[in-house]
This record gives sequence, structure tokens and C-alpha cells, in this order.
Amino acid sequence: MWGPCAGLLLAAACSSGPLALGRLDDGVIAGDDAGGVADGADGPGDVCEPPPPARHFAFDGVGTEVIDLRGGPSGRVVGGAALDGSGVLRLDGVDDYVDLPNGVLANLSAVSVAVWVRRLGGPAYTRIFDLGTGSLGEDPPAGTPAVGRSYLAVTPATGNVPSGLAVLMSADGAAGEAVALSDVALDEELRLVVVTVSSGAVSLFHEGALVARVPRTVPLSGIVDHNAWLGRSQYAADPHLAAEYADVRVWEEALTDCAVRTLHARGPSAP
Repeated sequence: MWGPCAGLLLAAACSSGPLALGRLDDGVIAGDDAGGVADGADGPGDVCEPPPPARHFAFDGVGTEVIDLRGGPSGRVVGGAALDGSGVLRLDGVDDYVDLPNGVLANLSAVSVAVWVRRLGGPAYTRIFDLGTGSLGEDPPAGTPAVGRSYLAVTPATGNVPSGLAVLMSADGAAGEAVALSDVALDEELRLVVVTVSSGAVSLFHEGALVARVPRTVPLSGIVDHNAWLGRSQYAADPHLAAEYADVRVWEEALTDCAVRTLHARGPSAP
């Protein structure tokens, strides 16, 4: 939705919006809540044991209902794709996406989202997930000129430098967008992508490793997630994602770095 950048500065750069806050090698964020503990480091005790998620969407069964294994409302598959009993949902990159229940971020001050996903190619600014709302409100029909208003999203690629896996977060559209950039290029293997948002930082992990951490400048309370989507963007101009999903989990807290590594080690089929 925006053109590529020639470079990246810590405080200001071209992005899917005009403000990018940095990447991991710009320096990690110090503080007790950067990743659950100071500087995202591991602490004593059971910080490496992930707590039960608040929501856990698996892709078992058949049909279009995506069940929350934690007992919450189900999501639904839209656009012609369907669960086939394999435990993996394939989206075609044309019009398929998953519509999860609204309000994933409602009343939260911190959150973690973990997705086991296989990207099957495609252009920049597709969405692994996009929790937010756009200018046309809830569930705008395909082809309408919606633009993002508030969102927490992850894309496999941007037009920035570096141009890889990134977090996009805004409570004021593109003009207020903060971006956590990485140089990770997703291949066509099943990979774990995790985003944690604490009171002080936004952190991005790939395969259990921290790849970007930036100061959090956007409050979660400013994001209204009427559209909680896998594979679709709040911006109608952004293409849908061609991918396979195996597992999606949401915590109402920022996981520690160590807990994220544990998630990766256990794999997508762990309870």
C-alpha cells in the first residue's frame, strides 16, 4: 500500500505508514516488561513455562467452523476454503481468510499472539493476522475501498529496509503506524511467528528467536478489533495471504522470551 524505502532510521522511516520505530539491532528495550522480564531476558522459576492461552484456535475437523479449544466463540473460514480433517487450513491468496471472533484485544493492556503458519509466497503487505478495524467498519465486502484505522498486524514482508517479517501497529491509520522490522524471509516451511505486546515494548519472534523489539507507542486500548482476521488486511488494497495455518493461540499477557522458546520447542501439536 506504500512504496519501498531507501533506508531505515530508528525514529523515522518510510513504512506502510510514515513512522517506523526500529529493529532488533537498533538496540533492545530495557525495562521489566520488555518481554516479561528485564531486557527480555530469562528470569528464575517457571517463566519458561507458557501459561494456558486465553484462546486457542485449531484447524481440525471439516467445514468452515474454527473452534476455540478454550471454549470461547468459534471463528469461521471465508471465501471458499474449508477445513479438510488434516489439521491444517490452506488459504488460496485470492479471497480466502479466517474471521475470528471480535474483541480479541478488548480491555487488554498486554497480549501475545502465536501462529504456526506456512507462507506459500505472495507480495508484500499480506497479513498473517490483522486484529483491528477499517474505515468501513466490520466485515466490509470485498472490493470496497476500506483503509485501516486501528490494528495490530503481522506481515511476512514490507517495502521497508529490512523488508522481511514485521509487526504493524496503529490506533490512527497509516499516519500513526509504528513498525517493528526484521530481515526474516519466511520460506515454505511451517514456522512459528509470535508477537508480544507489553506496557513498554512490542516484540517479534521467529522460530523462538527474538528478531525485533521496539518501544510500544500505540496503546492497545486504542485498537478496536471489529475485524480479527487471518490472511486478510484492514487495507482493501493489500492482497490476501496464500498460506497454511496449523495453530493460533492468544494470551492476555506478554510472554517472556523464554516461554516463546518453549512454545517453539514443543511444536504446533502441543496441548
